[in-house]
This record gives sequence, C-alpha cells and structure tokens, in this order.
Amino acid sequence: MADRDVTSIDMKDVELREEEQQQEQQEEEDDGEAEKVLMNTPVDANGAAAKLDDDGGASPAARFTGLTKEELLKISTQPFWIRTRLALLVLFWLGWLAMLAGAVAIIVQAPRCKAEPPREWWRLTAVYDVSTAAFADNNGAGKGDVRGVQSRLDYLKQLNVRAMVMQLIPEDAATTRQEVNFTNVDVRYGRLDELQKLMTEARRKDIKIILDMFPAKWFSNGTSGTTKMREEMKKALKFWMEQGIAGFRIGVEGLGEKEEVNDLFEEWHNVTSTYSTEDKERRVLIADARQDSDLAEYLVENGNADLPVVYDLRKLSANSTETDVHNLVKSLIMKAANKSIGLAIGGRNGYLATKNPGLNRALGVLLLTLPGTPFIYYGDEIGLRDFEGAEIPMPWNDSSGIVNVKSQETHKHNSTLLLYRNLAKLKWSESAAKFGDFNFTLIEGGVFAFQLVWDQSPRLIILFNLGSTQQTLDLVKEHKLPPTASVVGSSTLHRLGDVDLSKLQLEPMEALVLKYNYVA
Repeated sequence: MADRDVTSIDMKDVELREEEQQQEQQEEEDDGEAEKVLMNTPVDANGAAAKLDDDGGASPAARFTGLTKEELLKISTQPFWIRTRLALLVLFWLGWLAMLAGAVAIIVQAPRCKAEPPREWWRLTAVYDVSTAAFADNNGAGKGDVRGVQSRLDYLKQLNVRAMVMQLIPEDAATTRQEVNFTNVDVRYGRLDELQKLMTEARRKDIKIILDMFPAKWFSNGTSGTTKMREEMKKALKFWMEQGIAGFRIGVEGLGEKEEVNDLFEEWHNVTSTYSTEDKERRVLIADARQDSDLAEYLVENGNADLPVVYDLRKLSANSTETDVHNLVKSLIMKAANKSIGLAIGGRNGYLATKNPGLNRALGVLLLTLPGTPFIYYGDEIGLRDFEGAEIPMPWNDSSGIVNVKSQETHKHNSTLLLYRNLAKLKWSESAAKFGDFNFTLIEGGVFAFQLVWDQSPRLIILFNLGSTQQTLDLVKEHKLPPTASVVGSSTLHRLGDVDLSKLQLEPMEALVLKYNYVA
C-alpha cells in the first residue's frame, strides 16, 4: 500500500514537470513569432509602424509617395487648372489696382498743404546788432575788433540768428580823420584779410554779415547829397559786395529831406540789384532812421529800401493797456502788410532793459514774434543795462560784476538768454512764424493775445498780461483751442513743458508763447 502511494506521488511529479516544459516551449514559440512580425512590419518616415490593411500589408496612405514630375506636368495642362490659374492671376491684379486706386483717391481728396510763399532771407531770421568796438576784444587791447567778432560766431549760432550787422568803418570816422577810406577796414578794427577770414567762417556757420554805414556823418563837410558823396557811396557798395558783404544798414538821418533820401536809396538799390542776380544771393538795403519817426514812416510807405527799420515798440511801457498794445501792433501789421519791415527797441541810444525796466523781457517776446525782422542789440539778450551813457563792452564772464553771458548760461533753464534763443529760432524753424496769418485772439481784462496760423502747421499763440494781477483764462471753451499747448518761452522764465489751456494762469506783466498742433 505504501509502495502504491509513493508511485502515485512520483507520477504526479512527472506530470507537473512535463506541463512546465510544455509551457516553456510554448513561450519560446510565441517570442519567435513576435520577432517575425516586427521584422516584416513596414515603418513610416518617422520610424513608427505603418498601419496594416486587412491582408497584412501596409495601407495605401503609407504607400503613397506623391505625383511624379511627369504626372504633375500632365495634370497642369488640363483645362480646369489652366482656368484656375488664370482666375487667380486676374484676381491678384484686380486687388492690386483697387488698392492703388484707393490710395490715389485718398491723396486727391485729402486737404492739400498750402505752398510756402517765397521769402527773402532777411525775413526769415533775427538780425544781431554788433558794436564791433565793444563786442569782443581778441588781442587784449581793450577794444573790440574783427578777430574778436570771429571768436564769438559760435555764440551767435547758438543764439539762432542768421545775420549780423557790424561796423567796419566807425561812425565817427569823419571827425577823427581828414579823409575816410570807404573801401578798407578801419585800423582800429583790424585788417581786410582778417575780415575775409571772418566772412569765410561766418559762411560756414550760415551767418550773413551786413555792413553798418553812416554816409551823412562821413560827409560832414556839407557834401551830403552831392555828386561826390553819391559816387563814393556807389564805389563803396560795389567794393563791399565784391568782398561778400550780404547787405548794408544805412543811417539816413542827416541825408536830406524825405524825397532826397528816397532818391538816394533808389540809386543805391540799383547798385545792389546788380549783385542780386539768379546766381548771386539777394543783397539787402536797410534804412535806419533811428530817432526820426516821421522819416521812418515815410520810408515804410514810399521808400526804396528793402527793409526800413521802425522803433514803434519803444512807445510801450508798464503803464500801457491792452488797447494801447492792440493799436500799436495793428499799426505795425498794416505797415508790414505789403512790405517787409525791421523792428528794433534797443540800440546805440539805450538798452531795452534800461528803457523799460521790468518789462524788457515781455517786450523782447513781442519783438521776436511780431511780423517783421527783429534787430537784437548786443546785450539785450542777457538783460544788459546802460552805464553812464558809455558803450559797454559785452560782459562774457562774471569778472565785471554785472549781468553776463557766463551766469546766464549757467542758469540756462531759466535765463533771458534762453528765452531769446528759443524765440529767435521760431523765425526760421516754424512755418507759422515765417508765413503765418496774424489773428487777434483776445483784447480784454488787461490781456492782449494773438495767433500766428499757417495752413496745417503747428500754431503759435502769444499772450501778454499787462495788468497788475494774475489772470486765469479758459481758451478751450471761449476760443476753441485744444486742451493743452507746449511752452516755447515765457518772460517769467519759470515755465516748462505743457500747460492746461482751460485754466491758463498769466502772471502780471507776463508775455507767454505757446505752440499747439493743428486739428482738422
């Protein structure tokens, strides 16, 4: 019995071992089949197994490799594709032509910019009035000279003036010499070759030189208006124009009666016009009557000068009202309507700051913004004052203990010098200042205001508070101006950036220049 049990157990062990062997053999066979499948499976371009169809092969999508060149050429010649390409080409050019037509229509319908009228060069700049003897001493002799003027041309360039008047023959030449040489630089100022160097450098900096002349005083022996004086002046004009002088400012006092003066200017204008041909720049002939206001008025209305100078702005003072300013400015506008005029306040008979203390900067604003060519007397741009009736050397540094260029440049963000620089630039940089129509804007409550408007260019508005109290204005509601404007310059010297025109505050005796963009 025991033997039968042992035999039974052994048989079971044998059966289990056989089953295990069969299972291992089956697994080996399965692994082999899997390897065969992997070996025979197609792959795509990315290395992934391709899809198989029902027959075990790769799907048509996996087998497609695109049309050959021959097949593409064959298809492209089919009528359908020919018509398709032609239609797309026609649509492209129709679209292009439509866009071109739209652009042309916009240009044609848009408001056209006004053509800028021709202007003589002297109407597009401020003129700096130099006293050669006092402006700059180059050799330490205690007197200014031609080389000294040359050394300060950069200063004039920074002042944004493009023309200067200077003396080469002193006004008192006839009283200090028996004979005046009209065709040479006075020995006190330098030599002719030094003048040539000055003019070469000035041309490089785009600054024109105008010669100051005093024929009546040079011919103080009673020959004014005679044939000798006339011929000598003609020779002098020709000589200096050949040297490159851009024009002449002629003192007319003492030359004779109004009609005689006018006849002289007609002769001189005939001479300057021969040097003002197409290939040569116009030469300007300036008439300066200084204290003779009647003669100045006559020359404006009837004279043959290119640029008669008037000193009307000297009539304004701290006691002037907005009506006084309006009437004076209106008179100047009428004078400048058909003829270019020069405007001056300071001069050899006194600085602006001396004539109108407390109002000098405000008057400087008017001088540089009214229609006309402003003349800046040397030193007025820094607020220089008269001293015992003597001609004051230009104070370049603080050694003199008075207002000077160095101190003004140190405080350049709030100086009279900066104000003049900014406003002088308007004459040649802003269309409104060069060509603009003059519109009175406000004349009430102690405030006088006007605008300079030219086509679609930025506008300028100049406001002047002549009252003794602060004024608050709403220019947006009452005068249809934009909400803000940028400050170009203020006689108070402290304004910067933009201002709110709906509540604009003007200080007493303040003159303010603002700029704002055109809005259609």
